Amino acid sequence: MKTSPLLSWTTTALLTLLLGTATSGWSATVGYWRLENNALDSSSNLLGGTASGGVFSTLDTPGPTIFDPVAGTFTANTHAYNASGSGAKTIVVPDNALFSQENFTWEMFIKVTGQPASYDAFLTNRDSVSGLGRGYQIDFDGNPAVGSTAFGRLRARFDLPIVVPVTDPPTPNPNQNQVATVTTGYLYQDADGGGAGGIRVNSDTSWHHIALTKEGNQVRVYLDGVASSARTLTGPFEEALASIIFGKTSSADYGLLIDEVRFSDTVLLPSQFLQAVPEPSRAMLLFLCAGAIVLRRRRN
Repeated sequence: MKTSPLLSWTTTALLTLLLGTATSGWSATVGYWRLENNALDSSSNLLGGTASGGVFSTLDTPGPTIFDPVAGTFTANTHAYNASGSGAKTIVVPDNALFSQENFTWEMFIKVTGQPASYDAFLTNRDSVSGLGRGYQIDFDGNPAVGSTAFGRLRARFDLPIVVPVTDPPTPNPNQNQVATVTTGYLYQDADGGGAGGIRVNSDTSWHHIALTKEGNQVRVYLDGVASSARTLTGPFEEALASIIFGKTSSADYGLLIDEVRFSDTVLLPSQFLQAVPEPSRAMLLFLCAGAIVLRRRRN
């Protein structure tokens, strides 16, 4: 397991004592699907989803404990959503006005094994209104060219209704997609090194933390806390009037596990992302909880 999404217990303990609940109130968690043997939303908004295929596996998770820096809490983690195998396997969350945010953060843990298809999406919010495609997705760069350094990188794609004045009256062009790509690190690692070769055998079986942030017209994607350069969206962004779908959205036959999916109505910093940690001792957990309570009381 990579060290980026999995903090050492000592580091996490220090973060808790330093941050405590200081970050609570900086943001609101709109939806949080922990995927603990169900597709329920653990936030107060109860935006439950419906699983279509797949299983909730106890065999493999990013870590036995999840640290939430925003809430200053540690929570046991025993299940992940296993979308492996052929055919799409997804969790569908119905459209809700709460997803219409100017600024937001999506995050989740993901593990890819085997060979994804080209540009597989792991989370989507896309629709078509009067033939106008709009929305966004978090996906995998599937440029198949041998020697492509893009293959295997994490991306986010936004489709914007750009007006193209080539007709009278001007008509929107539904194909104005704009992409932000992480250029450091790979979600899928070729056996011969990154996306530089053509073997296309995945040698990276680690869990990764991925995130997408949007602040105004600035979007970034993160892989294990490392951000892409900011992409400036050109054109009006409109939240799609469609369900949120996460999981394996293509029919390709490969291995995919997803865990701890969260949507926040603000831009989180990497230090506020969910983090997987080793199982703490009971004594240490009690000590940290007591420290968090003291910090909360001091700030109230």
